[in-house]
Amino acid sequence: MDHDIFPVASDLHLPPLDDSRGLRWWALVMPFLAIVFLFGCYALVNGDIWWHLKTGDLILEQHKIPSENSFTYTNPKSSWIDLHWGFQCFVALIYNQFGGFGLIFIKSLIGAITFLLLLLTSRKSLPGWLTLLCWTPFLGIFSARYLVRPEMFSLLFVACTLWVLHFSRHRPSVLWLLVPIQIVWVNTQGLFVLQHLIVGAFLLQQLVTFIHTRRNVQLFHRLLLAFILSTMASFINPYGLQGALFPLELLGKMSGELRAFFQSLAGETSGMSEFIERYGLIATTRNSTTITLFSTALVVMFSQLAASIYRRKMDIYHWSLIGGFAYLAWQMNRNSNLFALVYGYILCTNAANIIEFYRLSKLTVDGATVNSSRPPLGLSKYLFPSAQIGAYLIVFGVLAVTFNDALNHREQNPGQRPQRYYFTEQHPWYNHSAAQFIAEIPARLNVYVRHQGTGFAGVVIYHCFDEQGKYGKRVYADARLETNSVKVLRDFESIPRLLEHDMPAAEELLVDEHGELPLLVFGNGDLMQRPDLLQSLIDSPRWQCIYVSDFTPQSVDLGVAMFMTSTKRESIGLTRMSVEPLLQTSTFSGQ
Repeated sequence: MDHDIFPVASDLHLPPLDDSRGLRWWALVMPFLAIVFLFGCYALVNGDIWWHLKTGDLILEQHKIPSENSFTYTNPKSSWIDLHWGFQCFVALIYNQFGGFGLIFIKSLIGAITFLLLLLTSRKSLPGWLTLLCWTPFLGIFSARYLVRPEMFSLLFVACTLWVLHFSRHRPSVLWLLVPIQIVWVNTQGLFVLQHLIVGAFLLQQLVTFIHTRRNVQLFHRLLLAFILSTMASFINPYGLQGALFPLELLGKMSGELRAFFQSLAGETSGMSEFIERYGLIATTRNSTTITLFSTALVVMFSQLAASIYRRKMDIYHWSLIGGFAYLAWQMNRNSNLFALVYGYILCTNAANIIEFYRLSKLTVDGATVNSSRPPLGLSKYLFPSAQIGAYLIVFGVLAVTFNDALNHREQNPGQRPQRYYFTEQHPWYNHSAAQFIAEIPARLNVYVRHQGTGFAGVVIYHCFDEQGKYGKRVYADARLETNSVKVLRDFESIPRLLEHDMPAAEELLVDEHGELPLLVFGNGDLMQRPDLLQSLIDSPRWQCIYVSDFTPQSVDLGVAMFMTSTKRESIGLTRMSVEPLLQTSTFSGQ
């Protein structure tokens, strides 16, 4: 009997467990997948989607994948390796046909398919109720970052890779699926390197098994060839070798001496070490997210240790995944959903391994089974049905609460914004009206945008960028760390402070190659937090306000204010606006 890293296979062919057959399994799994789907049904809340959509539109219109940056005027014509181009074309097609509804729906559907693939890996070897209980905490971790971003495809492809490797021992032919998965992945997001790491760890495990037992020769040979072909498939992208190696370049940026700087620009790139450094080790015991991460990691490592002892065999593959994805989650909180998928899969696989070893221990000498489909691990005839009923009640209870939230999501107390809009865009957050106002300014000008960090810059790009048009606009900087130089990003961060205390120095950084000053756009909330900045702009003889969003004290952080040089404003014929609404806010007046 070959005790490999998957649930034990033998010539005895253990029958599936009772609750893994037909409708009984699907009756429990489908409500769980409905919860996964509904957890993703909330308003679009990331600004990056807009420059992705604009890029997708340009690719579809021009039939050309970008190689140079055009969105910013501070890094014109800089090199841009856009490995997201496949995602961008996909979401542009969806958005143009179905709007925000389509993006949210497809994201939620992809999330449900991702979980379905992983649930299928333990269908015949683990009780359905136990499978869902194992996955429940990881769904909570996963849903914390469940966004319409290129990574939603990376999550799907991680699940696809785990699914392929899981079933390859019995069906080696499925390994050829790794090649098309990699081709699509490398043209969708830079995390395609994860397939190399996962398959590489699995290959190392099979190599050790092959050396010691000389078995599974066909699997080892096919796996080695599939690994080589999938690695070569990484070069099938518009940028060839440069694109295949680009993730290493980006990793060097994010993990080098500039790590702290990039973390100040994008909080999602911070990791557990920064959390502990900022708040202290004790704070990890008071935060639900860190408690869940640490507790599930301990459970998975304990299950892996137990499975290794039970089988008396070191599992290189699983230990590599445990270490690798723990490192990713430790380095950046944006990797927590990857951690959730891999650790959930390992926990279920370990549980299935242990249960199958238990069931095999009950076989008779002649290979006949003794009640082989009975409840595993010695659960009594009363406890096992009770556990099943409890799992059903939990799943359907959460489903009912989720549906109720969906039906009543618009109910809210006065002055409070709803937590979810479901299949809509969250327009106030994106402030499309302000971006459309900029697009309609009858002049070709540049824009310095600081609202929601660089989030609103993406909305401005979507509405205002038109390289060939008469009134196209470019921004100072946006969220693309791969195209904006460190100097430009540092200048972007320093400009508000310089505008407060050294206006000439700020203007020197703001001018374009023709010596023209851009339109200044600041979030009202930012101006409220920096009263000296607002006062400096008011006192300046050069800068004049041309736009102030309508807002209430509860929504002041959603609006923006725009300032243009008096010369430019007069030449265009725009009306000068009063900043009195901003001055009268309670935050600014100190009330």
